[in-house]
Amino acid sequence: MDVEEQPTSDLATHAGLVVGCADEADWEHVKTVRLAALAESPSAFGSTLEEEGEYDEADWRDWCRDTATFLAFQDGDPIGIAAGVNGTSRDERKLIAMWLHPRHRGAGASTALLAAVQDWALRDGATTLMLWVTRGNHAATRLYRRAGFSETGARKPLPSNPALVEVQLALDLR
Repeated sequence: MDVEEQPTSDLATHAGLVVGCADEADWEHVKTVRLAALAESPSAFGSTLEEEGEYDEADWRDWCRDTATFLAFQDGDPIGIAAGVNGTSRDERKLIAMWLHPRHRGAGASTALLAAVQDWALRDGATTLMLWVTRGNHAATRLYRRAGFSETGARKPLPSNPALVEVQLALDLR
């Protein structure tokens, strides 16, 4: 994604904010934002900075190829990420790796990233978008509830810190 180009949709192109779909050529931006996310919010993710800090270029290119990764840029600087992957059924997609730099929270970029993944899931034929959120991550939970997600009742330990619990949320895309 060339940040000077129009994003793949008109999800966000205001006040210097651009959200677009990353490809393999964007692996360094994906790496930068993902590692920043793991460093800043370790309790929000199932993976750790130590694990993903060991990834090489091929691993990051694989990440870009195997996911629908969306990056948010503010005035040309990468500030956020969200990715979509296939779910357990043909009609299900999952939102993973959602994060926005703290200085940019509350200004609409999180909503734009979430909308990008929702749009991808719809275009990809999904009827449901699923995600896991760490219990106690109130800001993320509010964002997801405002977007129409609701709890499924499923819970599990956070893989990176089993003392924490993740709550599953789902959004009906029909």
